[in-house]
Amino acid sequence: MILIKDANRKVKEYIYRDNVQAAYKETVEKAKKGNKHSFALSMQVLITKVGFIIEEVVISPKKK
Repeated sequence: MILIKDANRKVKEYIYRDNVQAAYKETVEKAKKGNKHSFALSMQVLITKVGFIIEEVVISPKKK
């Protein structure tokens, strides 16, 4: 078995990136439809997910 250096970090990064891409696409679709309330909610979700990426992938590994 070969261990990949920082594998846990890479897995988290891929999961969060996929999650954010889905949220971004949803936000763009709602903006195109002109639904302001749904767009604002989707944008809030997108910003929250980006914050999770920063916390888990960028900041957390440096704490160790």
